[in-house]
Formats: sequence, C-alpha cells, structure tokens
Amino acid sequence: AGLDAPIPALAEDWEPRPRGWYATGVAFLPTGQLVVAGARGSHVWALEFPEGRQASARMVAELDSGGGFTHVAIDRAGRTIALAGGDRVVRLFAPDGSAVAQLPSSGEVTALALSPDGLTVVTGGNHGRLAIADRQSGKLVTEILAGQGRDLVDGAYPNTVLQIAFDPAGERFASAYRDGHVRFYRRDGF
Repeated sequence: AGLDAPIPALAEDWEPRPRGWYATGVAFLPTGQLVVAGARGSHVWALEFPEGRQASARMVAELDSGGGFTHVAIDRAGRTIALAGGDRVVRLFAPDGSAVAQLPSSGEVTALALSPDGLTVVTGGNHGRLAIADRQSGKLVTEILAGQGRDLVDGAYPNTVLQIAFDPAGERFASAYRDGHVRFYRRDGF
C-alpha cells in the first residue's frame, strides 16, 4: 500500500475530559501507551490500546503548567517524558507521572525534542531561537538564534521553530522553520 492508503483505526476517537481541553501533543512510549498532552488545561493522559478493544485512558498527571502543555517528547527507552508549553519551562516525568526535573527554555516553546538517551532537551520558539538544556545539570547549555527576520509576516514570525528531531544516534538534530528552512546542529549546538 502506498502513502495514500487509508490507515486502519486502532480505536474509536478518544475525547479527553474535562471539556474544553484539547490535545496538542502526542508521543508513544516503547510499551505502546500513547501519551497525550494538551492546551487549555494542565492534564497529561496515557492511553492504552488493549488488543482488539477501544482505548482506555488514565490521567498520568495534573500539573500546574502555566497555561497548558503543548508539546510532548519521549526518550527511546521510555524512561523520560518531556512536556513543555507557554511557561518557558520543560518538565521531565517518569512514565508513572512522578516528576523528575525541570529545565529552562529561552521562551514560549513551539517545538520540543528529547535526545534518544534522554540527557539533552532541545526547545524551539519564536524568532528562530533554540535552547539546548542538559538533564543532569538542569542548566541551559547554549542558545542558538537562527536566521534573520524577527518581524511578523502575515501574523507569524518567519523564523518560528516548527519541529525538532534528533538523529537515531543522538549526535545531531535538525530543526524546521516557518520560513521553509531546515537547519542541522551537533548535539552541543555547534
């Protein structure tokens, strides 16, 4: 089947509670659980997909996130879940919902990636800014400001970071921007 083939549904649509909450970030744990984070609330959900049945949901955590979590990332081993949003803080959790650490970001988070080993967190924001934080020290390692054009164009910043992804080895990452560019960096930001 090609890329245009329909994808069979795993479960019926899941609508989170409470009302007014909506999902903005999703990622899978290696166990197959789906972790969902959302805006307009501070809830983080884990959805399980028992074979042949509808998804069952449990709330992993209800946290004060300063306006909601909009992004979620999980390390390859599934030991660390990173959540971020508009409050300039990346929160790290274990799969059971227990808090592990908080890391700084340089602004409102528009993109989030966690290295495969879970030791490096990269966030992106408006104005093309990337922040690289170290989990062990809990500190910001470096910030990168990519490109020019900090003025609004058609109601958006052209250098807003839209997506960040680590390579499988975790030695470098790529970042995609609203202006159409993709930029590549080593894990340390250079």
